[in-house]
Amino acid sequence: MTVKKRHIRFERVLVVMSAVLFLACVIYGGYLFIDFNKGNNNDTLKAVPIESYITLGYSEEEAEALNKLDPELQHVITQYEISEDSYALATHEGMTKDLYVRCQELNELFKDADCEDLIAMADKRGKEDSDNIFMDDMYYIEARSERYEAAAALFYEEDYGTHEEYIRDIVEYVNCDGDLSDYENTEKTDTSKDLLMLVNKHYEYGRGEPEDLVTIDSNYGSGQIRDDVKEGLYDLIDAIRADGLELFVTRAYTSYDEQSELYDRYVSSYGESWAEMNTGHAGYSENQTGLSVDVLSYDYQYLSDFAYTEAAEWLDEHAYEYGFIVRYPDDEEYDTGYDYLPYHLRYVGKEAAQKIQQNDLLFDEYYAFYVD
Repeated sequence: MTVKKRHIRFERVLVVMSAVLFLACVIYGGYLFIDFNKGNNNDTLKAVPIESYITLGYSEEEAEALNKLDPELQHVITQYEISEDSYALATHEGMTKDLYVRCQELNELFKDADCEDLIAMADKRGKEDSDNIFMDDMYYIEARSERYEAAAALFYEEDYGTHEEYIRDIVEYVNCDGDLSDYENTEKTDTSKDLLMLVNKHYEYGRGEPEDLVTIDSNYGSGQIRDDVKEGLYDLIDAIRADGLELFVTRAYTSYDEQSELYDRYVSSYGESWAEMNTGHAGYSENQTGLSVDVLSYDYQYLSDFAYTEAAEWLDEHAYEYGFIVRYPDDEEYDTGYDYLPYHLRYVGKEAAQKIQQNDLLFDEYYAFYVD
């Protein structure tokens, strides 16, 4: 082989090696670039200008608040229809891009849902399943899906005017734990929920005693309640009296021992079946929390007559305005576990009371969907 041929072959090898080395550098550099952008996407993505939000229909104050959010979330927000609820949703504490998108998807399914509804649904529903008829109900909870199916055997769709009413009754029944046996396998009441704690035949309050009890002013009745309840209670009684009706508190906070005596007295006087539907076992009564009161009108001195008074009708319509709910409404005994007790009021705060009133919810279901 001549020297010239060896030189040419060496040059070819050098060219090929250089090309391979260059290609390797390009590939490696590409990986570095992609990896860098993955880790710095939010740093390079710029916030939506305030002027753009204003153009979309947001107020200047709203635009400034939105402009401070995570840029990824901001760019998703601008894709959706502007509304009061969408602004509340976007600025909700802890809102993320993925959660916002999920809530907007749910908003397409449930047009009347508000921000609180959408966030609760995003947490409770799980993946959408068109074959699951119970998901047609806004208050569906995925963790209870098997219980809905089992409980459905107790309901007959032909008894209902619409399919929606049929599903609503089943979901409500299970969400209120109506499908569970009373006083069996109970849970401890989560007192950290404070004004929204749940005490019923499935949640045990035990021997606990509130630390902030105050004595009810004699102008409003007798007994003790939690200090947080006092203002709302006085305002409620003042308001009903201003409308020409009378109301006073006849029973409020009850200790564990007092509740035990009351239950035994009811059993002795009216029988166990009646007692079970009209008061709780010791440790399972809301009155032990200091958040509930029993009320009467001077014209009707017996609890059994109170349902027929104008005062009872007034409470049905206005109690929520003062943070109270009629805890055990009419025709809901299978869900609440109690007969209609129009005189038994529970304080939950104005926001929760309004939600319960407007959506015709029982507190047990409200707790399962929004609080638990």
